[in-house]
Amino acid sequence: MKDQAPLRKMVDFTLTSDPNRICACAREASVFAVKGSCGSVMIFDYKTPGGPRSTLSEETPADGYALEWNPLEENVLGTGGHDGQLSIWDVKATSKIWSTMAHKEPLNDLCYSADGKQLVTVGEDHSTLLWDLRSKKKTMSFQASTEQLSVDWNHHETHQLLTGGKDGLVHVWDMRKVDDPLKSLRGHEQEVVQVKWCPASGEVTGFSPQNFLASACVGGQTILWNLAADSDDAGDGEAPEVLFIHNGHHAAMNDFGWSLLDDFLFCSVALDGFLQFWQPAAIITQDEMPNETGESAAKRLRIDS
Repeated sequence: MKDQAPLRKMVDFTLTSDPNRICACAREASVFAVKGSCGSVMIFDYKTPGGPRSTLSEETPADGYALEWNPLEENVLGTGGHDGQLSIWDVKATSKIWSTMAHKEPLNDLCYSADGKQLVTVGEDHSTLLWDLRSKKKTMSFQASTEQLSVDWNHHETHQLLTGGKDGLVHVWDMRKVDDPLKSLRGHEQEVVQVKWCPASGEVTGFSPQNFLASACVGGQTILWNLAADSDDAGDGEAPEVLFIHNGHHAAMNDFGWSLLDDFLFCSVALDGFLQFWQPAAIITQDEMPNETGESAAKRLRIDS
């Protein structure tokens, strides 16, 4: 059909509880983990339809959203929940490698370092904690002004972290000096539920990916930011770092993903029932290249409603 979407369903899976978070394995493309509202984590392989390949369950399961695969070890998965517990699993053996009560309140998100040797967690207790997975010890702790809901580790600047919280702010942190955020980005009016650094290499397009990040709020809005933006690029009442705003969802945002293969291609899902694939015009990657009037690309293209 002419209007048929360029996607096709490959397989159906039946879940035993509402899914809170889904995460694909970076080392084994067909495998993904689903953290359900029941507190258990189900491991699926789309090459083998049916039920989950295995299920990981805590002694006392707790609802939660924290879920991520180790980027270098295909059988290692990190999870966290509303009870504040951090667990590292051997998925193949369906057994726990290590766990600790990391936060006094819900553990909302976690992220591995690029080498898979460290992990960062954020929680309702306002804290961001850094863990050494070799020694199984906490190596750093610092506080934000409010509850933290999401965290991501910079793919290119290993000393930088990104967090989003209930105050609607996106914070950039330099782990060499965590007394205050390196930068606080204002643009969302509601809780920031997801933050992600640009994963692109920049080798093809020539732009600087370490300057780009994206965030999504509970109101359904996603913002693409450029940390290198000039203050003259700001719109009326907007932070200069706001590069592009996607308002395609009309309900609370659940999650979004940034393509590893196609620069600035996004996939987002919200409670409005829509799964959206979207991409700002390619001109935004040329933010440092002014046109004949001297106006930057970042200023020319800012919003998608």
